[in-house]
Amino acid sequence: MKRMVWKVSRTRLASCVGLWVVGSVLVGGCTSAPTNARDADSSAVTAPATRPAGVDSGSVSASKPHRSHGVFPSMAARVANPPLDPPPDDGFDWQTNGPLEFLDFLEQGLGQQGEGWPPCFTISGTHRGWIRESDIPALLSKLDSDAPCLATVKTISSILPREPSTVGNEAAHMIVSYRSEVRGTGYGGYPTYLNSTMYETDREELRRWWRDYQREQR
Repeated sequence: MKRMVWKVSRTRLASCVGLWVVGSVLVGGCTSAPTNARDADSSAVTAPATRPAGVDSGSVSASKPHRSHGVFPSMAARVANPPLDPPPDDGFDWQTNGPLEFLDFLEQGLGQQGEGWPPCFTISGTHRGWIRESDIPALLSKLDSDAPCLATVKTISSILPREPSTVGNEAAHMIVSYRSEVRGTGYGGYPTYLNSTMYETDREELRRWWRDYQREQR
């Protein structure tokens, strides 16, 4: 797996605060909610690119991304609307890289966000079709990993994490999101959770679900 290098700037760190209203106060790793969650998510979509210089997104093809998929506003992922064009740029190349690259990205990013900033990465929009069935076995193999990494939050989340997440927790979140997408429930894509550190996931139940799901697909 190609290693991605973090060089975090103050501009990029602002995306972890989620483009919330001016004057929001960061206290103990949390911030106040946006005045209007829908507006906050829309502003994140149209904001200029915030990827820091030097972040290696591991591109394999600029002309034909192998992870091409639709990205929808967070609150409208299951509505019959077209995807955002162009997709929002939040600092990770979603159209090229997959779940394992993203886990590596989160693990490398921990500790690089700057003193006083919450240990998280803010995801713009809801990604449909990004996590694929073929990704699930590799994600299942990561479920027991206690390696610390950045947590993930949606731009519409009103609470930021106080503590880092783990690779196992983030892998579980991805599997839950894939299940949500194939079932047509929740946000219908990734991420499903507003804040990945606020939910307890039964990992054995995910393993059982995958075994049952495979039998159903035969």
